[in-house]
Amino acid sequence: MSDRSLFGDRFTVRCAVAVEDAAQAEDAAPGPRTMGAVLAEYGKTVQPMSYFPNVRLASGALALPEDLNDVKLLRDHDRARVVGAMTEARGMDAAPFGRFRFARTADADDAYSLVEDRIITHVSVGYRIIDGRQVVEDEENVFEVTAAEIFEVSLLGQPADTAARIESVTAQKGPAVNAPAPAPAAVPDPTPEVPPATLTDAQLTAVMDQVRAQLAPAQAAPVAAPAHLGDSPAPRLLDRDGNPIVVRAADRFDPRVPAATGRDGRRITPGDYFAAYAAGVNEGDWTRHNEIRAALADELTSDVPGLLPAPIVGELLGRASGRRPLWSSLTPRDMPMQGEKFSRPRITQHVQVAPQTGQKKEVASRKYTAVLDEVGKTTLAGALDVAQQAIDWTSPSLLNELIIDFTRIYIARTDAAAAAALVAAATAGAVTVEWDGTTETLTGVLAQAAGLVYAGADPEMDVFPNSVWLSVDMWVKLASLVDGDGRPLLPSLGPTNAPGTINLGNPESGVGGSPFRWIVSKHLAAGTMIMGDSTYAESYENGRRFLQAVRPDVLGLDIAYMGYTATYFPYPKTLVRITAAAPTPPPEGAAARSGGKS
Repeated sequence: MSDRSLFGDRFTVRCAVAVEDAAQAEDAAPGPRTMGAVLAEYGKTVQPMSYFPNVRLASGALALPEDLNDVKLLRDHDRARVVGAMTEARGMDAAPFGRFRFARTADADDAYSLVEDRIITHVSVGYRIIDGRQVVEDEENVFEVTAAEIFEVSLLGQPADTAARIESVTAQKGPAVNAPAPAPAAVPDPTPEVPPATLTDAQLTAVMDQVRAQLAPAQAAPVAAPAHLGDSPAPRLLDRDGNPIVVRAADRFDPRVPAATGRDGRRITPGDYFAAYAAGVNEGDWTRHNEIRAALADELTSDVPGLLPAPIVGELLGRASGRRPLWSSLTPRDMPMQGEKFSRPRITQHVQVAPQTGQKKEVASRKYTAVLDEVGKTTLAGALDVAQQAIDWTSPSLLNELIIDFTRIYIARTDAAAAAALVAAATAGAVTVEWDGTTETLTGVLAQAAGLVYAGADPEMDVFPNSVWLSVDMWVKLASLVDGDGRPLLPSLGPTNAPGTINLGNPESGVGGSPFRWIVSKHLAAGTMIMGDSTYAESYENGRRFLQAVRPDVLGLDIAYMGYTATYFPYPKTLVRITAAAPTPPPEGAAARSGGKS
């Protein structure tokens, strides 16, 4: 057993020689070839090409089938390109590692060469999600997989998880396993073999003349082959049984022989073409070859427009963004899968703590009560019946585009549902602050709304005004506010002395440099501005997945995307609506009085 390290110690090529000396080792055919690789890194957030933009594997999430051979080694997640199978696995609870055996196919040979030469250095795990949950980190949605079963591992040049590296590759040499069987020994011919006569140039010319004469048109004068060429008799063309080969002109019109029809209407077979080509190479007579080339009809791209696909440059336009700022601003909670509804406990009465009126006097006592609020689930889903031809004949692939579109439209629909639920809860709370739309009163209105949020729940609770949800037109209204000198109140260029800033290129960023978190959503109705505590605005989601059913009777594929969602606002009075009137225009000359101040 000899080891050699390539590009450092992380990658090792091992070669086990099962012969006695080096000379035999060189002649030995390659036997089983294996590869060892780290499958994934738990706890790391990656961005795979999947339904979820951000995915993380929880510790110990990956499991294996009972038979490791069911875990196939693929190329680029293509199930039609199986190049091996798993033979060993370890460390699935903390650091999953697998070893794979390469198949004895041409595709597997290519894959093994790419791995051995360090062209492909990473793998990517394909798994079926059994359980998972949505979490929010740094204002980004992350789908955490808590349980999954591996069914394939793919060789990739650029994987999502760079920690999934190929650590070693082993090539064992020994007796050839799939070497071709040796050719059987020739059976001796009982009849004595007469060595064929060697053709001279003159004799070869005479044979070619005879072939051309028999292939020529019927009206052409036949060319008789000479009986003798020089001092030697003219050799005969014999088949394997010793019978003379006779070229018949009728063979030229055998319908079983493929042929082309030239401009002159004559059929041109492959034999015609190669015989003419041989005459040109051997004798320098290119006459017939040039005639055939001239007789062939021209085939232009304009003659077959339907066979030339039109190139498509870039991605499709009009895709949904896949963002949901309002839904992401809510506090995510786990949704149970069972039941049409689920219960959320809410405290209705706290215990009491008060001063004792005197020694030996009874202290305050009040029982603790809670209720279960029912939260109903909403099923968001969509389906489509797709023809198999539409899947096979489109580029970019229609099926891939449908998967992307279903996922992103579902995400946008959850944001719209959350917006409607937020407005409904704030309306039920019936707490409103009016704003005249001017710069001078904005701070006072925000302070008034913040005070109402802080005092809107039980005095024993801590509710803080940390978020402001507003529609696009309200964001525009804030961006348009100017101070008494006509300067923008929230400038987009962000001078250091501004009370806040607005990024005109990204409405979803809200207002910068503010004590509140500003959430702008195009799904909120015009004139909407709500202040509240996002801690007590909850979102639930479960069951996001694709469903499909094949319809062989019509060559169709039914696909659907679905998910269960819910929102919960337990304290509507802490959601304060701010209604704004049209702002009064600044007095004339206000801009001139600014004097170029910054």
